[in-house]
Amino acid sequence: MKRKFIGMATVTNTSTSNIEVTLWRLDDTTTGTTGSGGNWLWKKTIPANKTEIVDKLLGHVLGNSQKISGLAGTASVVNIDISGKTET
Repeated sequence: MKRKFIGMATVTNTSTSNIEVTLWRLDDTTTGTTGSGGNWLWKKTIPANKTEIVDKLLGHVLGNSQKISGLAGTASVVNIDISGKTET
């Protein structure tokens, strides 16, 4: 079984406007939900031209059937960088 250990995760907003970003850590077949009672892990409005550390993902482990999923108010201006290790 492969497991992925998340060591660092950042979100960068490259636009001139604030952008809300939502991230989920889910099973492969699960869909993220928003709003009150949603299953999101991290939600934040990223200021224009800023990078934020996704502190809620650091140290998490993804199993074979898990994924990170995301949604941004304007997806074309948001960059997500996640790094870590894979253990087999």
